Amino acid sequence: MEYFDHLYGKWTPPQFLQRLIQTREMARVRKISQSVTPNNLNPRGPIPNRFQHGMGVAFLGLRVLESNPELADYGILLPVACLYHDAGNSALSHLAEPFLRETTGQDGETFLATILDGSESEKIFRELGISVEDILDLVTGNKKKNPVAEVLHGSMDVDNLDNVLRYSRAACLGREYDAIKIASSFRFGENWWHLLGQCHGETCKWQEARAAVYNYIYGEPHLNMGMMIHRALQIAFCENEIDKGFFTLDDSGAIDFLSDKCNPQTRYLIGRAECWQWYERIVNFKLQEPRERVKSLTSSWRGRAALADSIAREFKIPPHMVCAYAGRGKDKRRIDVPFLNPDDGTFFYDTSDDRPEYRVKVYVPPELDTRIKRGVSEFVASEIM
Repeated sequence: MEYFDHLYGKWTPPQFLQRLIQTREMARVRKISQSVTPNNLNPRGPIPNRFQHGMGVAFLGLRVLESNPELADYGILLPVACLYHDAGNSALSHLAEPFLRETTGQDGETFLATILDGSESEKIFRELGISVEDILDLVTGNKKKNPVAEVLHGSMDVDNLDNVLRYSRAACLGREYDAIKIASSFRFGENWWHLLGQCHGETCKWQEARAAVYNYIYGEPHLNMGMMIHRALQIAFCENEIDKGFFTLDDSGAIDFLSDKCNPQTRYLIGRAECWQWYERIVNFKLQEPRERVKSLTSSWRGRAALADSIAREFKIPPHMVCAYAGRGKDKRRIDVPFLNPDDGTFFYDTSDDRPEYRVKVYVPPELDTRIKRGVSEFVASEIM
C-alpha cells in the first residue's frame, strides 16, 4: 500500500500499519476533522481529518526511530501510538471534550481505551505483541513508565510538528517549516532526549507557525462557529440529552444528533451553524495579566456558560442567543527539550516567551437590537476589567 501525504509526499507504511489503517477505528477518525468544527461548517474550507494527521504523526515517528537505531524495540509501538493518538477523540473533538470528561471521567486521550475495548484494532495489537496500555502510556505522556513518550507527548513533539504544519497548509496561513528535519534531530541517550542544534532555526519557524494557527483558531469567523456549536452542546448536556454513546460518533453523526434529537435551542444554534449564519462578535478582550475573575471564567466550560447565562438574564434574552468564550491561549509554547550546540558540544535551551494570553469574547445574532449589544459590551467590561 502506498500512501500519499500532501505534506511529506508518497510513502509506504510498514505492513503492521497497513493492517491497522483498514480497521473501523481508523474509518471513524477519517470522519472527524482536525479542526473542532466539521468541514462542511468550517469557514476556511476543508481541514484534514484526524486520520490524515495520525498518518503524518506516524511518518514523523518513524523518522525519529531511523535517527535512533538503539530504540529498535519501539519500532512497532511508537508508530502505532502515533497513528492512534487521536483515535480517542470524541465527535467535535475539543468542543465536546469537556462534556466527555464530565460524562465518562475520561478525556480525548484516555477515552481511547473505551474506543479500543474489544475492537478489531485491539486484536491486531495483541498479535503485534503490544497492548492498549502500552499505547496509552505514550499517548498520555507517561514518561516515568516509558521515556519514549516524550516524542509523542512533549513540549514540541511529532504530534505538534505535524498538527501545526498540516493546519497551516490547509488554512492557507503561509507558515512553513521542515518538520522532517526537526523529527530527525531528536536524539535519545542515558534516558533523556535532546535535539540537534542544527534544527533550532526550524523550531523557531514552528513557533511562528503555531502562533499563526492559533491566531486563526481564536479569530473570526472560526471561533464564532465554534462557540455556537459549543453553546449548543452546553444546552443539550444540561438537558441530559447527551450520553456516553454520543462521544463515539463521528462529526456528521454528532451534528445530525444535535439538530434532530435535541431541544429547540440546540437545534436552532446548529441550524444556523449549518447555514453559516454566524453570530456577531460584540466583545473582544485579550489580557496577559488578568484578574482572578477572568482566570475563573477560563478554568472550565462552566465559566463560559455562566458568563453567557448572566448576560442572558441581565438583558432578558433567550440563553441560546448568547455564546461566550473565555480561554487561556495556547499560542505560545516554550520547548523544554535541550538543543546540542554543534560547535562546542554544550547544550542550550529555548528562551521563548510562553506567558499565555487570556481571551474573553461574546457572540450574539447580528440582528439583535444595537442598544442591547452596546449594553452587553459594557456589562462584560465591568465584570472582567
